[in-house]
Amino acid sequence: MTFDPTKPCMTRDGRPVALITTQGREPWPLVGYIGGDTYPSFWTVRGDFEIEDDLSCPYDLINTPEPKRSGEVWVNVYLNGAVTWNSRADADKCAASRVACVHVPWTEGEGLVGK
Repeated sequence: MTFDPTKPCMTRDGRPVALITTQGREPWPLVGYIGGDTYPSFWTVRGDFEIEDDLSCPYDLINTPEPKRSGEVWVNVYLNGAVTWNSRADADKCAASRVACVHVPWTEGEGLVGK
C-alpha cells in the first residue's frame, strides 16, 4: 500500500503523527511529531524512517485506517420466511404472527461468523 502524506497518518506501531511539512529537504521531505514528542522526526517521501528500501521500521509512516461502518438490523422470522428491518420499532410494528425477532449487529468486513 502506498503512503499518502495528504491523509491522516500514524507510525507503523500505531502512534499518531502530526506532519508539519511535506516540503523538507531531500532525502527527508516529511517532518512531523510522533505522539507527544517535543522534537520533530523526519521521513522520506514514501514515509520511510530509514533509507534502506527493504526494511520496515516501527517509526515508518502509514495512513490511519478509516473507521469501519457498523450498524444493526432486526429480522422478523416467520414460518414461511423472514423480513429485515432497520429498527426494532419497525420490526415490532409489523410483527404479526412472527416466530422470533433476531437482533443482528454488524461491522463492515467482519461477516456474521460467530454471531
